Amino acid sequence: MGLAEYRDVIEKFCDEADVDNVSDILHRGALCIGQNAVLLEYLEKVDQCRVTLDLGLPQGEDLAILYRQLLESNFDVAPDFQPVHAVHPESGHAILTLQIPLARLQADVNLFELMTHDLEHVTEAWSNVFREDGMLSTVYVDSVPANLP
Repeated sequence: MGLAEYRDVIEKFCDEADVDNVSDILHRGALCIGQNAVLLEYLEKVDQCRVTLDLGLPQGEDLAILYRQLLESNFDVAPDFQPVHAVHPESGHAILTLQIPLARLQADVNLFELMTHDLEHVTEAWSNVFREDGMLSTVYVDSVPANLP
């Protein structure tokens, strides 16, 4: 596996997402899915695709509780794609990163479906948690949907 196979995965993704500029996605990796910024990166040393999803800026009066909830969610995740919730050091936005083996993206994981359908409940749940009025949602957040392989 390598860069050529990653290019194949990105070309398929762009075709399904109706994105014309494959080269831009390959080199910059930046795009938006719905209202969420996404960064795609090929990690050559480990032959994986890292997906970084911007979940938004936590808001409210007690950010310590929100940050704790974000960190605790890392312990209730499916390990397949090494999902990690974190806070971006510059923007303060909550992020979710997944590292997906390139072999899985070629065999049984559709990147477009993953980002547009499977992760949809994640972004919705966190946006409920980070409500502008600062009230915590009672929604419990699973980082990765149970139906992922």
